[in-house]
Amino acid sequence: MASKHPITFRVSNIPQDASLQNLKDALSGAMLPDEKSISIEATIVPSTGDDSTNTALVAFVPRTPKYVEPLLGDAGNTLIDTPLGDLSFDTTFYGLTQLYATAPGERIVADIIAVTGLDGHAYGSWRSKGSLPRMWLRDFFSKDLQSCRTMVYGYDTKLRHHNIHTLYDYKIDLLEQIKKARKTNEQKRRPLIFIAHSFGGIVTVHALVKAEEALEWDDDPETHTIYKATKALMFFGTPHRGLQTEDILSMIDTKSHAERAELVRSIGQNSAGLAAELQKFSYFADRFKIYSFYERQKTRSIVITDGIPARTGNHIVPVDIDSALLSLPGVNESPIPVDGDHSTMVKFNSQTDRTYKTVLSYIRQTLESLDLQGVADPHNIIPTKLVGPESTKALIEAIQRCDVESVRLLLATGVSADGRDLEGVTALHHAARTGDEEILRMLITNGAHIQARDLKGKSPVDYARSCGRIVLAIKLQTGRL
Repeated sequence: MASKHPITFRVSNIPQDASLQNLKDALSGAMLPDEKSISIEATIVPSTGDDSTNTALVAFVPRTPKYVEPLLGDAGNTLIDTPLGDLSFDTTFYGLTQLYATAPGERIVADIIAVTGLDGHAYGSWRSKGSLPRMWLRDFFSKDLQSCRTMVYGYDTKLRHHNIHTLYDYKIDLLEQIKKARKTNEQKRRPLIFIAHSFGGIVTVHALVKAEEALEWDDDPETHTIYKATKALMFFGTPHRGLQTEDILSMIDTKSHAERAELVRSIGQNSAGLAAELQKFSYFADRFKIYSFYERQKTRSIVITDGIPARTGNHIVPVDIDSALLSLPGVNESPIPVDGDHSTMVKFNSQTDRTYKTVLSYIRQTLESLDLQGVADPHNIIPTKLVGPESTKALIEAIQRCDVESVRLLLATGVSADGRDLEGVTALHHAARTGDEEILRMLITNGAHIQARDLKGKSPVDYARSCGRIVLAIKLQTGRL
């Protein structure tokens, strides 16, 4: 079947010792005699969550072979019997998929995870239109950010599927997929950067709230490492305070797809659920560098013709600027206008695209700042003893980014555990705010005073309680940490 633009397939279960040529030979060998003119474009990447196999991103030109035609409908995946074993093809990209191999022999400095939006596609939603479609997370980052492991997260939000997923399901699955991809201690400490579009930003925020609470409420330190490792967030058209849902609901048969309709209503304007999670997020959002991109072009509304939805209606703004910007007190947020609508704002045609250059610049700045802080290098050692205000500043910054090793090293060099910042807030106050119990125990062991007060008379217990950490506040107050 011919295609104007080749479909990208994900091929899984490739033996680790199979070369690219081995893969191409295996795929060619499964073709029919009249398909031998079809060429194969492929790249092999490490599998996420399975260290024993590799994955490949494959496209066929100028048409697709017969054996993958079931996937052109609504099939989940299909198996091909080859000399390399059973290879699994899919086009859904559910779960995490690494998009390119990192620079050989070089340390991976950060993981980048892109989360698509409602009714989106983990790969296609980031791919530009036009005569030369480009998937910038793969085609551009593989050249500009070779030392970063870039992955897309796929999940089923198709509005016409008979699924009953909730926001809770999506955030839990995202966290589970990340844990499978970050199993070693080095991977768990590796800085994380999220790039999220629309509904994907809501899933990301909710997942981070869950990860932040994981240690205190669920006794789940592994999930908590995701919160601790997250350094920067890039939100594209994310409706933090809800969006117009009438347009989307017009696509759904609310009787046969009642659960899908309820999911959409849950992210509508004035949603109590969104407000509650955003309030929790505000307690710790100041530890991230946040970049909020908002659309400056209107989007066509949906019109249903012969049962088929298409964006051919009047122009609307699905996510207004008041919803796209967090605007939380004390949060380090950079608002960035995008000359695109709600869909095209994440589709870049070239590396010279203005928004792409902005994204790349901010990621590089983040990586540079992490390197200066010693976060990007897990083997970093603080070489000299810091003294005075400089030492307190270094300790508090390490606490704010939940960098346990740096806190331990600073205390070992003699930095006071009871130092204060310029506003009279002690290191223990800051630790109570971030909620890292291991750091709190280290500070207390090294002489930090639990009853210390800031300039407003607030104690570390008060800080923990004001951030919703009731269990932690009780532990601090009763000395049971």
